[in-house]
Amino acid sequence: MLFLFTGILIALVLFGSQLQVRTAFAVPGDTGRNPVTLGANTCIGSGCHVSTGSPGTAVVTGFPSGMTYTPGVTQHLSVMVNDTSGSKRGFELTARLASALQAGTFSAPGASTNLGTNGVQVVQGLQTGTTAFTFDWTPPATAAGTVTFYLTGWAGGFPSGNSYTAMFPLTAAAASATPDFTLSASPTSLSVTQGLSGTSTITVTPSNGFNGAVTFTASGVPSGVTASFASSTLTLAASSTAATGTSTLTITGTSGALTHTTTVNLTVSAAGTSTSTLTATPSSLRFNYQMGGRLPSSQTLAITSTSGSTSYTATETDPWLSINPTSGSGTPGSIRASVNPAGMAVGSYGAQINITAQNGRTITVTVALIITGGSGGGGTTGSMFAQPSMSDSQSGTVAAAWVDNLGASPLSTTDPRNRGLVLAKDATAPANAWAGAVIQNVTGMSLTALSFDFRASIACGADSPHFLVVTMDGMTHTFGGCKSSPAAPTSSAPMGWTRLRFDLSQGPQAITSPVQSISLVLNTGSTSTGSIAVIDNIEVNGVPVGKGATSRSRDD
Repeated sequence: MLFLFTGILIALVLFGSQLQVRTAFAVPGDTGRNPVTLGANTCIGSGCHVSTGSPGTAVVTGFPSGMTYTPGVTQHLSVMVNDTSGSKRGFELTARLASALQAGTFSAPGASTNLGTNGVQVVQGLQTGTTAFTFDWTPPATAAGTVTFYLTGWAGGFPSGNSYTAMFPLTAAAASATPDFTLSASPTSLSVTQGLSGTSTITVTPSNGFNGAVTFTASGVPSGVTASFASSTLTLAASSTAATGTSTLTITGTSGALTHTTTVNLTVSAAGTSTSTLTATPSSLRFNYQMGGRLPSSQTLAITSTSGSTSYTATETDPWLSINPTSGSGTPGSIRASVNPAGMAVGSYGAQINITAQNGRTITVTVALIITGGSGGGGTTGSMFAQPSMSDSQSGTVAAAWVDNLGASPLSTTDPRNRGLVLAKDATAPANAWAGAVIQNVTGMSLTALSFDFRASIACGADSPHFLVVTMDGMTHTFGGCKSSPAAPTSSAPMGWTRLRFDLSQGPQAITSPVQSISLVLNTGSTSTGSIAVIDNIEVNGVPVGKGATSRSRDD
């Protein structure tokens, strides 16, 4: 009987090319006798790899769900020849790339199974009974495109036995993204007079689900300057004898095996000899903000000096604080201070405005920002409305307003004026300037979806508007870009508009903590042309958000 089955396998080898059954018996050893060249004789295209007998099957089992392979990761496979017409069963199997070259290697053959070659490596077996043939297959070390398994099985006697053929294509599994992070500093440059200090905030931006702790160190610190970290705040203190000049400090963030860097430029200037002293009135500022409410109005500092007119420069220490102007050609002068609490949690925050005279003497104005929880009482969606806001209403470099006849619904009965929310940031605006709208009456709600429409005629890019959501657990979430989230249901926008929808009920974007605040902001822009956007149909949890005042000033 063994001799008879061996004869059957030999017959398959001899006649395989004539049948054009693309298995180990037909290619590559006998492909030259086929009427087409190697590579053109693809069974997927020609349909040549089909069973020639009945009533059973020959199958390979053990492939991962989705029919994929991970490069270099071994799979434990089996072949079953299912046929009740005879007791003898056998098979031969190859694995090939699209070019017909061998794909990976076979190993660890089980009982009644052995390895061999027939132009390429094959695994084959012969037995009496219905036990599965077992073996291992290790894919190529790197992704090599689709790998196809070509199987021929045989059952019964010769020449009346049944042959079965089948193909099993596998694709390379997508590489899993590694959790990681990046670092950035704000501001990226500090000017410090001998005997004084300055601060910069180091921000960790996570990606691919990174949530590890990051520790900071500073290198390249000049002589006489000390660097220290308090949470994410870097403080650089210059002694009275610190070396003057400009240095580039490297800030390194480390979390386990992950390491990333950012830089801060430090300029240390000598203390002056003039006796002139600056005075700022008031000597401290306090801003109060309730989550979901109106933004605090900007406040003005009056700058004077004790002996004649003196020029000065001014810097702020934290990104949520902005000042304008940042210098004066002489005293008396004034500085306008504004705060942007978007993305910040409930709590008390402190910052400084450092004002330095031409002689190097610096005075400091302390700034306090007190953020309290909103009074929304659970977020009544029916009373939501979008109130335009901006970081600075005096400079003329940013604007936010509901403008008549620019909306997406000219025949709307709920908004007969058809207003659209216009957000603009001029190319000359400070990097931290922003324009946007604060969604009122959302504090305490559970958030599942966000959406808005924007005019398609205005290019969507990295400087396009996005949502900033602060939740009760102190986390800040950003949703934007030019594509809806994959899980969001499709929805058509009015003609000439594009709709962005973000599903926050599942997947990596899911939000589980109640909301403290929601803002829609435009805070980046081209330094050559600026940025502009026209928004309408803002929705929270599928509920339309009302439209605020036609125009919005921080001082109204």
